[in-house]
Amino acid sequence: MGEKFFGKSPKTALLWPYFLVAGFLSFAIVLAGSSSTEIEDPVRENLLSVLEQFVDEGVEGIEVPGATAAVILSSDRAIEVAAGYSDLELRRPMTTTSRMLAGSVGKTYVAALMMSMVVDGDVSLDDKLIDILGDEAWYSRLPNAEQISIRDLLNHSTGLARYIDTTEFSELLITLEEHDADHWVQPRELISYILDEEPQFPAGSGYKYSDTNYLLAGIAMEKVGGFRMEHEIVRRFLYRLNLPFTGPQAGVLQAGLVQGYLPPGNRGLPPELPETMIVRGVLRWNPLSEWAGGGFISNSGELARWAKLLWSGEAMHGSYLDEMVGSINPASTKDGTSYALGVSIAYHPEWGTVYSHGGVYPGYGTYVVYLPEIDVAAAVQVNNSNSDIARYIAEALISAVSGD
Repeated sequence: MGEKFFGKSPKTALLWPYFLVAGFLSFAIVLAGSSSTEIEDPVRENLLSVLEQFVDEGVEGIEVPGATAAVILSSDRAIEVAAGYSDLELRRPMTTTSRMLAGSVGKTYVAALMMSMVVDGDVSLDDKLIDILGDEAWYSRLPNAEQISIRDLLNHSTGLARYIDTTEFSELLITLEEHDADHWVQPRELISYILDEEPQFPAGSGYKYSDTNYLLAGIAMEKVGGFRMEHEIVRRFLYRLNLPFTGPQAGVLQAGLVQGYLPPGNRGLPPELPETMIVRGVLRWNPLSEWAGGGFISNSGELARWAKLLWSGEAMHGSYLDEMVGSINPASTKDGTSYALGVSIAYHPEWGTVYSHGGVYPGYGTYVVYLPEIDVAAAVQVNNSNSDIARYIAEALISAVSGD
């Protein structure tokens, strides 16, 4: 192919000294704050009881090894709870500081970075992708190459296929798990799996949720901005907003990551894959390959804080929220839910507008939500590849605190 797309993980620091030091300090604060007064708090006890019930009983026949949850009330009071096990074999309990791979929830950081560049005047949502990436050798082979806009990428209206649905990707996962888990499959390699394919619809006229779109968005941002995408997300958001437990998924060693479990059938993944994600502390393959399609590790407490900051319009300077939530893909609307720029939008009869995003990475499920009318945010993570379970739990927790 002439270009090398398949290489080792970069050895850059990614500001990990900040994350480790701040993380340990935050952990100490959490421990210090676990007083008897907090334990006797009826609101917290109610939320913990709801979470424990899901873990004990499972959801629709699916076991939930462990879960963490956080709810931020309109008063800005944050309540964090955990239940079950972070590792069933070792019988390690889940804690509120347990970290999990957040899957496609990472798209919220990617969309936020693009909106920050829009606010700064570096790009426009109506810019054509060909004007940014058209000089790359492979670009002319991209379906709908001349029509795709930045907005199309973020609201999944490009007509591009999902690289994760290709035979090449399934075979790649098995090869990596068996032979070289540390390899970083770079985004251009993954995009190559869908080149020369027929588009699923003309750009801007349909809806197909696809990580391919966000890989292209990440490449475009790096080319325009001259930075590493994940570094810039750390710089603009994670460091400034004091989210020390959140960071890029860079490598097979992830501090504080709990064991992940794949449910029966592996949720569409190759059946040859194992049932657990970590072997003696090491992930079975490098999660950095997910990159702009997700690409972040976090915990429920910080995810809830991020959801509230982002979707209340406080994550960055300038006006960005109206464009972010207003750029709905009309073709995405189904059962009252639509997709805009890195956010799902729905309406609840009691809570009003619902901004949310789910995420799945093999072994982990995540759901984040913000309700602007009642100013409540929530996040749930489970060490099971099912974001629907996380959503069910989050809805039950919100009902518990709102009295519905």
